[in-house]
Amino acid sequence: MTVLSKPICIIPARSGSSRIKNKNIYKIDGIPMIGHVIKILIKSKIFSKIIVSTDGAEIAKIAIKYGAHVPFVRSKKLSNSTATIKDTVVDTIKKIKSQNHPFHFVVYPTAILIEPIDLQKAFKLLLGNSRANTLLSIVENISFFRSLVVDKKNENEINWKWKKFQKKMSQDLDKAYNDSGTFFIFKTKFFLQNKKNVLANPVIPFLIDKHKGIDVNTHDDLKMLKIAYLFVKKNAKK
Repeated sequence: MTVLSKPICIIPARSGSSRIKNKNIYKIDGIPMIGHVIKILIKSKIFSKIIVSTDGAEIAKIAIKYGAHVPFVRSKKLSNSTATIKDTVVDTIKKIKSQNHPFHFVVYPTAILIEPIDLQKAFKLLLGNSRANTLLSIVENISFFRSLVVDKKNENEINWKWKKFQKKMSQDLDKAYNDSGTFFIFKTKFFLQNKKNVLANPVIPFLIDKHKGIDVNTHDDLKMLKIAYLFVKKNAKK
């Protein structure tokens, strides 16, 4: 694989987090989360560059320590909670002048449980598919159709979100999936042409193990991620 054909990896890692302070550099097993991710990316050996887009000096320092590049400071406009991942990634591509590079990955700084083999397999899938523009890593959501909602006017009342599925057995329901919150890949030309969404159909769904796709938005999510990481580490030694 030539340098040009190797994808560029972008890690979006803003410093502000309204729910978990310094989430992206929170240490698990003594290593900041973004450090774990960079180590995984390097180990995969498929990237020509690993770029971190951040507004945080401490995040930049840690990212460089673990082997990533931080060629610019993200603007304040793209560092608040309303900035979209699309805008952030487009900004990064323009800043590093990689518009003509055929492929880019976006890997989130909390994706510490993905494995190099996941990245390798995913890239091979998109590389071999002339029709698809994007690949999205997903996890199965077995409880989606059996969701419950609390009544807005009466907190003591719980109803089925979709009553038509109330009497169905879980095994009889269609499979549903969530964005895993770990990574996606895109063909650069189509990504830049698509003005609205990150995902430009046709998209390849890439199913990963559910424990690898713990999207960290709350302290409970963080606890689950730590438990999963330590469990995987312990069993890997056996």
